[in-house]
Amino acid sequence: MNWYAFKWRNYDASLARFHNIDPLAEEFTYNSPYNFAENRVVDGVELEGLEWENFMSGFKKTSNLNLKPIPSGKGVQNQSYNVVVQNPKKALRDLKSTFKDSPQNVLNNKMATFRPIDKDGNNLEKANLNVGSDIEIDIAGPMNNSAVRVTGVEEGEDDSFSFTFGTLEGHIEAGSITFSAAQDKDGNISFSINSISKNDVGIGPEKYMRRKQKESWFQVLTNVVNYLGGTEQLRSHSAVDQKH
Repeated sequence: MNWYAFKWRNYDASLARFHNIDPLAEEFTYNSPYNFAENRVVDGVELEGLEWENFMSGFKKTSNLNLKPIPSGKGVQNQSYNVVVQNPKKALRDLKSTFKDSPQNVLNNKMATFRPIDKDGNNLEKANLNVGSDIEIDIAGPMNNSAVRVTGVEEGEDDSFSFTFGTLEGHIEAGSITFSAAQDKDGNISFSINSISKNDVGIGPEKYMRRKQKESWFQVLTNVVNYLGGTEQLRSHSAVDQKH
């Protein structure tokens, strides 16, 4: 019948549509359940009849991928997240050590799983994050796997720290994100997430993507509070869209 049999659905190239409903349709209501590759056949592939996947994700070695330039202009959003922990049970140096060697223990959330890797794509037991280090990210839903690279590291004598990551080719966004922590004179530890980013793939409505992003980073703030074992004193978030 000139159909293509995928694992989950049958595809008719003459119609550019599947004959079967996407089994994940209820999870992604903004898409037609019969779409092929979410109607993005130019820069993606169909994942076994389930969902779109960016073709850049096929690269197993991040050494093949370049950093995306920092975006500017319309569509770019500056986001800031912050949490302050009072009477922490663990020291700032403990948080820094964990973030540097096992960032996944801080960053993993229901939307994304982080894996420090070497340039051949092998998992690292100890990340020892430095400029040039890569982290692979398994993103839930139709947003495909991607990777980021450490572009900046700052470590203070008082154990304050800052790690900046840039997105690599194939990531759904172009931009950078900085995770930082410091301790005040009263012993309170603050942890901040600051990003500048632009949807560079166009999967799903912008509001949907930003909402999921917010949920993801809020969970990371909670991870930090739970790790430090103190009392959450303050949590804040702001987002500013660039108009020009």
